[in-house]
Amino acid sequence: MFQDIELLKQKQDSSNSKEIQKRINQFLKDMKLPQAGAKNIDAEKPAIKARKVTLSVAELESAEEKLRKLPQYRNKEIVVYESVHFYEDCSINLSLQHPENPKYVDAYQYKDGAWSEPKPVLARNIERRTFPLSKRNFAAAQKVIQIYNEKAAEIEGAKPTTTAYISIWDNGMRWFPSSINGSPERLRPAIQ
Repeated sequence: MFQDIELLKQKQDSSNSKEIQKRINQFLKDMKLPQAGAKNIDAEKPAIKARKVTLSVAELESAEEKLRKLPQYRNKEIVVYESVHFYEDCSINLSLQHPENPKYVDAYQYKDGAWSEPKPVLARNIERRTFPLSKRNFAAAQKVIQIYNEKAAEIEGAKPTTTAYISIWDNGMRWFPSSINGSPERLRPAIQ
C-alpha cells in the first residue's frame, strides 16, 4: 500500500490527493484507528452497535496460541511492535516484527477466531518499540480489565471499561487503562 501511495505522490497530480486519502482512510479503518478530516465521505456507518463483550481468558489464550501457530512464526520468537489492542468486539490488533527481516513490521488483526493476513506497516524506532511476546500473555488483558472495573466501581462517576491495550517503548511495556477518572477523585490501580 505504501509503495502505491509513494507512486501517487510522485505524479504530482491534484486528483491523486483524494486517492491517497482514500487509501490511508481504508488502512486506518482496517487498523481501527481514527481517520483524518472532520468528515469522511467513504466511512460506513454501522447499522447496529456491537454488544459490549470481551474475550474470555480461554479465548485470549486460544488467540495467542493461534498466533504462535501461524506458519511464519511457528517455532520462532514473536516480537511485538509498539502496541497490542484488545477490543470489546473480541478483536485484537497488533503489529509484529517480521520473522525473517527485523527491519520490517506487519500488522495483524484477530477477529471471529482467526488471524488476518499480514499487512506491511511503516515502522520507525523498531529497536526501541519492541517487546518479546514470551514475556507477557494475552490472558493478562482480562485481568487488567477486571482490576480496572473493580476499582472503577469504587469511584463515583467512573465508568467501567471493556477494552485494554499494551504500549511498548524502550524494550518495556505498560498496560492501559492505567488510571481511573471519576468525580471528584482519581485512582491509579496497581495493574501489572
